[in-house]
Amino acid sequence: MEYKASKSMSVQIITIGVILLFGFLSYRSYIGIVYSKGDTNIIIVHSLILVTLIGTLLGCYLFAPQKYSVNGNELIIHRLISNKIILIDSIKEIRQVDKSELRGMIRTFGVGGLFGNYGKFRTPSLGNIIMYATQNKNYVLIITDERKTIITPDDLQIIEQIKHKN
Repeated sequence: MEYKASKSMSVQIITIGVILLFGFLSYRSYIGIVYSKGDTNIIIVHSLILVTLIGTLLGCYLFAPQKYSVNGNELIIHRLISNKIILIDSIKEIRQVDKSELRGMIRTFGVGGLFGNYGKFRTPSLGNIIMYATQNKNYVLIITDERKTIITPDDLQIIEQIKHKN
């Protein structure tokens, strides 16, 4: 069964804002190249800026969670590149997380708002977690031997479905 991963308003606003900012900066770099008068240093610098901006947007888009599904014995976190699979048999605990458990969360290596909140995070109460979130509600904690993962499906019935299969 598939579960939607709708983007929250804050994720949508951050994503639109970053795209507009990167669009403006890309335009300025393009103008810099056009008016460089053949100066290779200027062309190289502005080309690197363009590649970095486009690469950042593309990378964040490709690795952002799109939806979740439970198929057979697997929980699949769908991304455009490299789906993440959690075997249901390996799940020791699955439960909804209260927002108070996420207080003081810091991003240690992840994305905070551009197409979602995903990557490695740390909280005082939960410790190190991997997050594949698209909204600021419906936090579901999945604990296995290897890691703690948080997803944010639109429908919390995913918890009961996984508990029933486990």
